[in-house]
Amino acid sequence: MRAELSALVGNPSEAETRVAAYLTQTPNDPDAEARAESFYRRLRLTGPLERRLTENFDADRSNVAAATDLASFFLEAQRFPEAVEALSRFEAGSLPPAGSAAIALQFSVLLREAGLRKDALIWARRAWKEAPE
Repeated sequence: MRAELSALVGNPSEAETRVAAYLTQTPNDPDAEARAESFYRRLRLTGPLERRLTENFDADRSNVAAATDLASFFLEAQRFPEAVEALSRFEAGSLPPAGSAAIALQFSVLLREAGLRKDALIWARRAWKEAPE
């Protein structure tokens, strides 16, 4: 409640500090993290949201959801090069070729829906290369 008030009176850094304190009090709670992201989105606090999404992805570069969340954030903001770059930092690790291909295809669809045909084609080709069957 206080974080929302801070944001509404034009103090986004105080709102971010309050949300960070809340998250510290509720460590490893996916519901709390989801509420924080929802709060940032609802109040259009793009700076804190971008930092949060980036931290999530940087914590585990093999997390498909974190990669797509960050890329989607950039796509919504029409920051296309950053979206493409975020996806390129994804690390498939020890996934079998079929799993890696499925992720590449998912990234391709995400980029195609944003109108980035060239980048979507690169990911589609990567999917085909990983699992041509």
